Amino acid sequence: MDCSVWMTGNVATPVTFRSGESANGQKWSRAEFRLASTRRQRGQDGQWGDVGTTFVTVVAWRALADGIWASVTKGDPVIVSGRLATDQWVDRNGELQSRLTLAADAVGHDLTRGRTRFSKNPAPPSTAPADAATPPTEVRAGVDEGEAGPPNPWSGDADEPAPDEYVPFDAFEGASALG
Repeated sequence: MDCSVWMTGNVATPVTFRSGESANGQKWSRAEFRLASTRRQRGQDGQWGDVGTTFVTVVAWRALADGIWASVTKGDPVIVSGRLATDQWVDRNGELQSRLTLAADAVGHDLTRGRTRFSKNPAPPSTAPADAATPPTEVRAGVDEGEAGPPNPWSGDADEPAPDEYVPFDAFEGASALG
C-alpha cells in the first residue's frame, strides 16, 4: 500500500544531482534534497508560532529530477507530493539505519510565499537523420497562415479591457448557484 502525501516547506539543503546511463543504454537522473516543514499553531494569546520542524529527504527521478535541478535552490518554499517510504541500510559498524524519504511525483514552488515564471523543458534532441529533417512550423488551430490570432490573455501582452467590456459575475448563467 502506498502512503501518498503532500508537504509544504523550505528546501533545507542544496539539491544534489546525479545522472548517467544504465547498462541497457537508458539515460537516468536523480535529484535529492532535504525538506524542512515547520508546523505553525495559534497559541492561547492568539498569536501564531512555530511548533516544530519535520525534516524529510525528497528524492526524484528522470524529468522531475532534471526540473528540480534547474529550478529549485536551498531556501525555496516548495510543495511536494509523492509517496512516503523508509530507506534502510547497514552502516560500517553493522548497525541497521533508516530514514524517511518522500519519493516525489511532483514538486513546485509555493506560490503563497512568492512568485515564479514557468518555462517549458527543452525538446529532446531529434533522433532523425539530418537529411530527413524538415524545418518546424508553428501550427495554431483555427488561425490561417499570416494571421496572428487572438492575444494570449496570460502572456501579459494582451490589452486591458475597456471598462464597458467588463461583465459582472452574476451575468453568467448559473452564477447564483455559486453563492
